[in-house]
Amino acid sequence: VRPRYPLGSRLRGEEGTVELTVTVSAAGRAIDVEVTQSSGYRALDRAAVQAAHQARYLTPAGATRAGQATFAVRFRLEE
Repeated sequence: VRPRYPLGSRLRGEEGTVELTVTVSAAGRAIDVEVTQSSGYRALDRAAVQAAHQARYLTPAGATRAGQATFAVRFRLEE
């Protein structure tokens, strides 16, 4: 799932990286999403959390299992 770049953040030129830790259910869905490192912008952090909740988490073999995933979501405006 690609996060939606908030329009207000785009207009203000906000960029940043949000680090997340996601607790995943056995069905491959997010149970809990924690921002472990903020981008410094509330709107970007919220957009990353929303995308993490919408995603489905699979192992490299395509299976689902419970566990944790840690990753970063980068918001960058391109010219």
